[in-house]
Amino acid sequence: MIEIIHYEKDKHILHRPKIIDFMIRMDELFVPTLKSRNIDIPDYFSKMEEKGEIIFTFDNEDRILGACLFYCNDFVAQTAFGTWLCVLEEARHLGLGFLLICEALEICRKKSMKYFELQTWKTNEMVIQMYKKGFQAEIVKEFFESGRQTVRLRVTL
Repeated sequence: MIEIIHYEKDKHILHRPKIIDFMIRMDELFVPTLKSRNIDIPDYFSKMEEKGEIIFTFDNEDRILGACLFYCNDFVAQTAFGTWLCVLEEARHLGLGFLLICEALEICRKKSMKYFELQTWKTNEMVIQMYKKGFQAEIVKEFFESGRQTVRLRVTL
């Protein structure tokens, strides 16, 4: 059985270095990478510990398989924003990304959010289809960022 964990700093501090290491290893899959944007991943993780939400899953060997980071603190617009989602390549197609997002959306509902938004490249069909089919997401904005066509997706909670 796969367990999705909602990270709490005091309770899951032993997983902190493993999640940060996972993020550093997976950063190369993102365009642009956090590193190329001069974002220090341990500092980013610390910021998310204080201001955001972190959920993750791991295997029987305590190896991180996937993680999702998001903000759930815009109580005026009642909109949460997904900033980072990644699943280890060999663990893909197990539904972990879907399960991580399901848990994120549940956290958002409990915090009275009405929407969950994220950005991705328009060419990232796998992510766009997952959100459209699995969560009835709609494209609410298209624009160029870093020279690439980008879409903003919104899930109504």
